[in-house]
Amino acid sequence: MNRLLPTLLTLVLLAALYQNANGQAATVEGHVRCDRSCIIIGLQVKGEIVTETVSAFQNLIGEVHRQAEQQKKEVGISLLNINSRGGSVTEAMVIGRLVRKEGIGVNVDPSDVCASACVLILAGAMMRTFIDNVGIHRPYFEVPAQQISSEAGKASYGAMLQDIRSYFREMNVAENLADAMLRIPPEDVHYLTEREAKAYGLAMIDPVFQETLDLKQAQRFGLDRREYVKRKALADRNCQPPTPSVTGVSEVVPALNRWSACIDETLKTGRAPPQAIPDFSKHGTPAPGR
Repeated sequence: MNRLLPTLLTLVLLAALYQNANGQAATVEGHVRCDRSCIIIGLQVKGEIVTETVSAFQNLIGEVHRQAEQQKKEVGISLLNINSRGGSVTEAMVIGRLVRKEGIGVNVDPSDVCASACVLILAGAMMRTFIDNVGIHRPYFEVPAQQISSEAGKASYGAMLQDIRSYFREMNVAENLADAMLRIPPEDVHYLTEREAKAYGLAMIDPVFQETLDLKQAQRFGLDRREYVKRKALADRNCQPPTPSVTGVSEVVPALNRWSACIDETLKTGRAPPQAIPDFSKHGTPAPGR
């Protein structure tokens, strides 16, 4: 066998999404606004995820906390709109952990994409909105300047995959998502279907966050768990969540607010609000209660 072959295979199989020395940092945008609470308006990350991306993101998080402290207000839940084909695994996990700590929701507009290391940021969110535009593939290292052995490559690759699996566990995402990434060549991105995303734990709401939210909501409305489950099922049937037709942050936020208001009204009264029930009367089927 040609002695160069193991080295070439190592370079092909080595995984990195670690920082490309020539890569350009993603654009991080947003500004702090304090009303009832302080949030980051128009929070966006677009482009390659590198060290500078983390610094800019951390600066915005620091600013919202600084203004909240100055004005003696709470820090509210911000929404991050992301459009990135990847970058550094390490830096993506730093941002993902910040997203989880701050309770930031992540949205991927239908016209945008979240692929490769970007999926790690999405995994960090407790609330996620996306549709058929989240892509995975095998991570890869940038070609190093120094000589590398197959043994060192194997060890580095294994360590990185272990880090990703551990991170997914931390975020209540299935570890086998890391294995699925491994099976897909970098040049052949696989975009997750809705069913696949849910199976891997990338559903709209993180399951542990959902359980905590359920308990708080039950307490808020003075409901025991059985009655809460009954009313929540009614809300699930009648309150329309944001759909793929929502095409931008300016539309996502009002849609989330309407959805939240419908859920609250249903939990409070045990009845779905009238606007939550579609009117089919013009199609020949009388609407309920009409």
